[in-house]
Amino acid sequence: MKKVLLLFALLIFFAFLSFGANAQIKNNLNFTGDVQIFYANEIKSAYGSSIKNGKGTIIFSSIKNLKKIIHMYPNFAGFTLILNKYGHSFDCVLNKLNLKNLFYKQNKSIYGFSLVMPKSIFINNKKINTQITELKSNIYIGCPIILGSY
Repeated sequence: MKKVLLLFALLIFFAFLSFGANAQIKNNLNFTGDVQIFYANEIKSAYGSSIKNGKGTIIFSSIKNLKKIIHMYPNFAGFTLILNKYGHSFDCVLNKLNLKNLFYKQNKSIYGFSLVMPKSIFINNKKINTQITELKSNIYIGCPIILGSY
């Protein structure tokens, strides 16, 4: 009986760890720019401004606050990083994210899987957690895809 209880406790512990790990950024992104974080519920954050989006919330902040916000409110639907391309090259961004399972859609929109990013989805039977595109003077990085308009 003790072994069964111990096994059950370990299963709950590992399930809790794996659930919480999905909401954490695995590495320091070292990007500068802005971030939009999307939630399905109402959130108030001290690290940026927010707007109500239906029943959800979009938090607008600096990328430097991303880890803090996600740590405080881990149940986000996704986020979009907005980088000024004059401070970041598209190829440098791709190298930092070290994307796998790459596929391209249109000219400069790339989908892939990065160990750096949390929250994944499946597109065309491929595990994807990052979308990158370049438009005018910005590079947009979405996790798991770009949310909002760009």
